[in-house]
Amino acid sequence: YRVNNYYTGNDNCSPDFEKSLLHTLTQYENQFKQRCWSCGFLGLSTCCHDEVDGIGKRESSLYDCNKSGAKKRSFSDILRIDKNYVFGGSFTSTKTNPVTSFPKCPTNEFKEIRIIDDLIICLAERVASTDNLPNYSGIYSCQQGNIAFNTSKQECLPGYSVHVMGAMEGNCLLMFPRSNHIGCYFHFTQSIYRQIQQLGLSSAYCNDDGIRMTCRKLMALALLPPPLVLKSFEDLHESVLLASSSSSVLHSLKPLFDYFEHYWINTVDFKKMECLWYSY
Repeated sequence: YRVNNYYTGNDNCSPDFEKSLLHTLTQYENQFKQRCWSCGFLGLSTCCHDEVDGIGKRESSLYDCNKSGAKKRSFSDILRIDKNYVFGGSFTSTKTNPVTSFPKCPTNEFKEIRIIDDLIICLAERVASTDNLPNYSGIYSCQQGNIAFNTSKQECLPGYSVHVMGAMEGNCLLMFPRSNHIGCYFHFTQSIYRQIQQLGLSSAYCNDDGIRMTCRKLMALALLPPPLVLKSFEDLHESVLLASSSSSVLHSLKPLFDYFEHYWINTVDFKKMECLWYSY
């Protein structure tokens, strides 16, 4: 079984790109055969069951194609890589795309490319606007360092935050560093505001002081020390639930709090995201 390079149609990289081994995986599983025998009254029936006939072995290798000659500028910590595609984030069946806050690509201009298991990345040859899209800044796994700047270190460059793309085996994760031009907090608040827009709350956010203040309190949770985030979120959520019993406007914030709890509290391990939580 082979998943070819989306752009070349085979297991090679495009011209001027270097092929780098990112991860190798060996999996073992039982192989079965069916054994049948006569059974039942006078042996007139046939009974069957599967029994282990051996152990099968599958070896997999995951490669990345990186632009030849990509290097870090000496006068800054920003990685400059000339690329022939636009990256729009990634998602799996259990993790949302941090660019869209949903398990989908930013726009219809992006194609969903499945690379391993249910891990999907979003790629486009051209888009109308690259605003709010992450800059490519490498990939690394538990076996290999960040291939974008030829290092054995399993880390991001300064100014980039890590996004877990998916688990490949056991506790081994495939990590994709995504860029933050102004800091993690900027993208955190932008993610919440995009959710406000998608829930149809933009007008209420602009015109209703209570809605706007509540949304800003939600955004301000990232400015608290990590031990205080969960309790503060629960207190804020409870106050909104109490107020919503007498206000249909505040009741409309319930989907926003559901999103925040599902993604930022439960999916993202905020206790480990030091570049976001407690960012002042």
